[in-house]
Amino acid sequence: MNIKKFLILPTMLLMLFSGAISPVFAEPNISDVSLVSINLVNQDPTPAVGGDIFEVRIGVKNEGGKSAGDYILEIDPSYPFQKVAGEDLTEEIGFLDKYQDDDKEVIITAFKLRVNEEVTSGKYPLKVLLYKKGDLTKSSYKTELTIDVGNKENAEVRLSTSELIPGEKSKLVFTIKNAGSAPLKDLTFSWDTPENKILPMGSGNTRFVKYIGVDQVVNLDYEVMAGSNVDPGLYKINMYLNYEDTINSSEKNVIQDAGIYILEKADFEIAYSENQGQSYTFSIMNTGKSNTKSVSVSIPKQDGWEVIGSNTAIIGNLDSGDYTYASFNLINNNFSQNEVPIKIETHYTSNEGDRKIIEKEILVSTSNNLFMQSEGSNVTNKGFNYYYLIIPVLLVFLAPVGFIIYKKRKKSAKKD
Repeated sequence: MNIKKFLILPTMLLMLFSGAISPVFAEPNISDVSLVSINLVNQDPTPAVGGDIFEVRIGVKNEGGKSAGDYILEIDPSYPFQKVAGEDLTEEIGFLDKYQDDDKEVIITAFKLRVNEEVTSGKYPLKVLLYKKGDLTKSSYKTELTIDVGNKENAEVRLSTSELIPGEKSKLVFTIKNAGSAPLKDLTFSWDTPENKILPMGSGNTRFVKYIGVDQVVNLDYEVMAGSNVDPGLYKINMYLNYEDTINSSEKNVIQDAGIYILEKADFEIAYSENQGQSYTFSIMNTGKSNTKSVSVSIPKQDGWEVIGSNTAIIGNLDSGDYTYASFNLINNNFSQNEVPIKIETHYTSNEGDRKIIEKEILVSTSNNLFMQSEGSNVTNKGFNYYYLIIPVLLVFLAPVGFIIYKKRKKSAKKD
């Protein structure tokens, strides 16, 4: 507790005796004086935190035998202390009675101040004035009380990425913001997901940050991937941040959760089935893990092919593992090639309501031996050979004709 005492003496005559006698100063009797003390009762909080408001309580009492008054107590804040809007810096404490030895007789006055947010931890003086009412010079008593000041470390962590596509490399961005009134030093950040649904690629999940200034942010980027077998849905990411808490002289651990959405990964297998003249038929299979809505297939404008009529076939919903067919009237302008590539687009609506397009390029055979082959696939199926139909048809029509010719020739031979 800081205690400052001030001795108030009446006018005295100092007498010096001549000769060998040394000067003597009279020791005053406290019954003849006002002995005022000013002390710091407490501060709340302790320490006062940079950027925050704190309350200081100051006690005044008279331990002398002579009453004193009428007094005003005033604080005169300087760096790092600041006046709070709407709060007074003066307080009338009135008359100080004599012999206020009991702590219960102490006059306690509370003031509110703000601490500069950029202050460093330490002890800082607060000027205090005590003067009689009407004293414009405010010169009766001046003292300083010591205030403890500390810094409040506070950090926020947020995930800047909201969605991932399974089986594809993506970037996760974690943002650490210094939301306190003191710089953050020697931070350790890490994250994980339950059952390791999402894992970092090429690095660990822990990063170290040396320094983050007040109101500053640091972005931590991770290249990650969700397994291709992860079902679409919302998943939790656990985030861990450790740093030093200087006020409590301990390590502060921040644990926060964030959500990230694993999108569906739709995919389609497109294969050439057959053609009859200018009508080309393609099979479309949903090979993704999720059902697809509002599916349509279209032939975009491209070299080597000309679309007759509509270039889009409406399919509708196509569940995972199901397939269907779509036909288009096409003119192939690449007669010199045995296999001609063609681009086909599959449009669908995702579970998030977004319209998406998957483009595939497949090969179409120009020979009668038809086959289907999707890009990236080694699956090959032979088409139907129409020669097997032509031979029986010819036999059916030619057999009666041959029989009639045979009969006519037999009759002619008998006549001869």
